[in-house]
Amino acid sequence: MAENVILEKVRQAIINVLTAGLPAGTIIYNERNSAEKVAPDVTVGASNALEEPLSTGNYWVDVEVSVRTIAAVDVGGTDPKTDADSLSASVFELLEVDDLETQLTAALPNFTVIGLGAEKEFSESIDGDAWVQTWKRRMYCAGSDL
Repeated sequence: MAENVILEKVRQAIINVLTAGLPAGTIIYNERNSAEKVAPDVTVGASNALEEPLSTGNYWVDVEVSVRTIAAVDVGGTDPKTDADSLSASVFELLEVDDLETQLTAALPNFTVIGLGAEKEFSESIDGDAWVQTWKRRMYCAGSDL
């Protein structure tokens, strides 16, 4: 099914861009990875492939990149959120660039990002013992081998 392929291509292109730009050893997961995810980590997700126009192989895809860090309590006057903010800033700086489409297209063969949706979303939440910061954006893309 072409929709599954384009979703995986989107996830992999973002993972490739983040891997190239983040410090070695940063844990980056594909959301479909069945392994237990351990914070601090970055998780890349893609969902809702909507082909538009029909039969073109061009899809709008909802993208979500989440950064999870341990929601630890201050110990000895040291705020652990500083490290979390540093990882989040590094991740989101890589995604908030003018040439993101070009970088993602170059990151994976047989894949092109045609454009980005005009709206984007950023949110923060707590999930168990982790801080979660999430970036969401729509991408219009195509895979030449679909």
